[in-house]
Amino acid sequence: MTAKRILIADDSPTVRMALTRALEKAGYQLASVADGQEAVNRLKAEQFDLLLLDMEMPVMGGLEVLQFLRDGKAAHPTPVLVVTGKRKSLEEVHELKRLGAMGYVDKGMPEQELLFRVQRVFRGIEDTLV
Repeated sequence: MTAKRILIADDSPTVRMALTRALEKAGYQLASVADGQEAVNRLKAEQFDLLLLDMEMPVMGGLEVLQFLRDGKAAHPTPVLVVTGKRKSLEEVHELKRLGAMGYVDKGMPEQELLFRVQRVFRGIEDTLV
């Protein structure tokens, strides 16, 4: 079976490196970009099984990337987990889902929790954890 491909879009090199390290150890294939425009360019040209998306990035932010995906402009449909530095309220989680995200992961989240949430996406289970 081919490893799932995950695109990480986050402007922090430290966050990209930490996510890459954890997910590669679990057997996933990773690519990473530093802003939303780079993410859109990759999503137009390549197929990914998941996008880990920071909301606050230079050039193009996460909301614009979610809109791009919602408008069906990517080469393939791609589920999204938002990467955030702060805990989301129930209302914020519902808004992210309305925009097309399946859930979110906290920056600095324990590796086991990150892997649990990623695996839930691949099983088609929306993230209801707040």
